[in-house]
Amino acid sequence: MKQAEFSDWIVKTCFKESPEAMRVKLTRKESTKGTPIASTPGASIEFMLPTSPRLHRRYSLISAIDSDEPEFIVKDVKGGAASHFFHHQLKTGDTLQMRGVKSNLWRSEWKNKNETFICFGGGIGITPIYSLVQWGLSTEQSHLPSFVVYSGARSPRHGLLMNEFDAFKSHERFSMHRLFSERSNTEEDNLGRISKDQVLKWLSKEPSAQEAQYIISGPFGMMKSVHEALDELRIPGSQRHTEYFTDRLIASTNAGASPTDALQQLRPKCTVEIEQDSGVQSFTMHGEGKSILKAALEAGLDVPHSCRGGICLSCQAQVVEGEILRDGVSGLSDAEKEQGKILCCRTQPKTKTLRLRFDR
Repeated sequence: MKQAEFSDWIVKTCFKESPEAMRVKLTRKESTKGTPIASTPGASIEFMLPTSPRLHRRYSLISAIDSDEPEFIVKDVKGGAASHFFHHQLKTGDTLQMRGVKSNLWRSEWKNKNETFICFGGGIGITPIYSLVQWGLSTEQSHLPSFVVYSGARSPRHGLLMNEFDAFKSHERFSMHRLFSERSNTEEDNLGRISKDQVLKWLSKEPSAQEAQYIISGPFGMMKSVHEALDELRIPGSQRHTEYFTDRLIASTNAGASPTDALQQLRPKCTVEIEQDSGVQSFTMHGEGKSILKAALEAGLDVPHSCRGGICLSCQAQVVEGEILRDGVSGLSDAEKEQGKILCCRTQPKTKTLRLRFDR
């Protein structure tokens, strides 16, 4: 399926949301103003940045799903070329190229159910959670979703969307619990990190813990702790929905051996053949734990990708021949996996030869 073309958007506002986060709002050019961007809760958008070389990145939307002015937050990542552009070069009135509204968190069946969502968000990972909460509490619904949000940040000064979440405090279907890792200006009850023990303590007081849908989004260590707690509580993988913000792998151990551990083991030397509309290319990768995408890029191949972290699904491919080892937590559905679909950024070869096809 061919991807949508990039379109030009104007930077309406950009300002510091926190010491380490830039908040950006875009608007269409005059000729196309007033048209919603057909978003869904927890969606992200892809940018092609005017850097050298050109970079593709995805950021989670925090604007309402019916808004015609997409808004998002970019974390200042040390050494990150894209974050450096947003934090040190972008200014009001600039033009950005944008396309591809996608949501890996959203499930269509949630639209017609009175679901309880228990959300764990750390740092920039709180942004897709805010989008989901905003949808559930701010728009007219035929159903009544409820939200319990647990968030972690360095300090209140570093917390994101604090005022926006506080606006929901009086809502009967919303509650929020915050932890801050810095002691300064932090009350004792709010001091700490989202650890496995803390998650178990919180969930012991949640009557809907076994039936709820879990949204997990944030740093690798935090997400690993949450999954370990959910493993102990025997929460099925089908009730866990993870949004990645790094290229590190994480997986529940419910489905047998941990794919995270398995991916760190040496795999066989493999010849990978990739078929695209532009032709067929091949390269050899070794069993040192690299993903197919990383090895392909290092070999100089031009393959579809964006975030490199399992978020955007841009590196989705079809296995034509060979066997693979994939991460157990993925944006792909079970049906897509059964059809042989993979995310190259979260997959390694298991056989000495592997043939893949990109259908876009």
